[in-house]
Amino acid sequence: MTRFHHLAGLAVTVALALTTAGPAAATSRVYECQHPTTTGQEAFHVKNMRPHRACVVVRKLAAWLAEDQSHYAKLYHCDGHTPVLNLHRLFGWHLRISKSDGLRMSRGNKAFSVGGTDFPLNCT
Repeated sequence: MTRFHHLAGLAVTVALALTTAGPAAATSRVYECQHPTTTGQEAFHVKNMRPHRACVVVRKLAAWLAEDQSHYAKLYHCDGHTPVLNLHRLFGWHLRISKSDGLRMSRGNKAFSVGGTDFPLNCT
C-alpha cells in the first residue's frame, strides 16, 4: 500500500471518528503539533497533561513511522477493515485503539489521542 493510500485512509478514519463520536468529539480541541506548518500531526482529547507535551510524542511517533515503512507493520495489522495493534507499548506509552478516537496513548493518568495525515491507521 502506498503512502498516499495510508494518508487518504487516515483522513477518512479521523473524519468518521470525529463525526460519529457524539457531542464530546465536537467540543474536543484538536492541537496541530507543528505550527506554523500544517503537517496533519494532531493530538486531541488531551487529558491531565499539557498539549505541547502530547505533541512531542505525536511528532516522535510520526518520525518513527516515516523512518521505515516496515514500522507500520510493526505498529498494527488489519483484520478485515479493523486495525489491530501489534505493539502495545511504544516510547514508554501504552497504546490502544479506541472506536471513537482511533489511536489512544496513555501513561498513568495522562492520555491523548493521535490523528492526522502523518499517522495512518488505514484498513480500507
